[in-house]
Amino acid sequence: MGSALGTAGQDYGIGGVPVVKPGGKVIVPILGFYGYVTAFTSINGGKSWTKAVNVASYINHAEAGNLRSAGLISSAVDAAGKVYVMWPDCRFRTNCSSNDIVYSTSTTGTTWSAVKRVPIDPVTSTVDHFITGAAIAPGTKGTTAHIELAYYFYPVSNCRSSCSMSVGFIQSSTGGSTWTAAETLAGPMNVEQWLPNTFSGWMVADYISVGFAGGKAFPVFAAAQAKTGSLFHEAIYTTTSGQAASTPGLEQMSAAGDVPVPNAHSDHGPMEYLDLDHMVPISGQAPAGE
Repeated sequence: MGSALGTAGQDYGIGGVPVVKPGGKVIVPILGFYGYVTAFTSINGGKSWTKAVNVASYINHAEAGNLRSAGLISSAVDAAGKVYVMWPDCRFRTNCSSNDIVYSTSTTGTTWSAVKRVPIDPVTSTVDHFITGAAIAPGTKGTTAHIELAYYFYPVSNCRSSCSMSVGFIQSSTGGSTWTAAETLAGPMNVEQWLPNTFSGWMVADYISVGFAGGKAFPVFAAAQAKTGSLFHEAIYTTTSGQAASTPGLEQMSAAGDVPVPNAHSDHGPMEYLDLDHMVPISGQAPAGE
């Protein structure tokens, strides 16, 4: 293993999820520490990395209930090399009252599309969506790319200290143009009573993703049940028989026409992340000159 390499811009962030295009180009979307989702690339197998570019501004609602939710991104690439990066974002909600799951796409890693919303719930709903795991079915691409998305949600965003959390799943067989109705896979979970507490809040963690086998999608997620005394009952689960692939005829949900709220901004200040020793805060504010 070689020594660690920085990017050409000495960029920094958290939760990078590398994807590889056909032909070998590596694209690394990552949540930057200065108010943007960013991405950097390599065309030589990681021997060098470009300076990061901005994918989109990071406009985020802070989850209620002191939940450990860092707002990390997830990413996936289709068979033709189109990259999707998804994250929780409140730009479509009045007063940043809750998060949708949103996404941007790119075929180059340097130019990214305008942010679109996954239409899990109407923008007028009280539902808050966060902690995402996205994947694209092998061999699918373009307007027939099969996108699978697992996520957590609160039915009521403003749940204060009595939050009930569940796991959701939604999919698209049209590259994101249309979506199925969302399904609830697990929950509800009592956040304050069933989840372990940490230095940064109650933690279900972000161990969430989607795998594929036998033509079906298998969402993988952490779920908790009521404690027995001080003994926690939390494990990693998937669905018993997998999720059958959707077809356009089953997809009635669309975010076409949805536009961000003018002058949307986060309902909290810059997030702070601790260093590897969980001691020194790393500020999310922009470096001087940004």
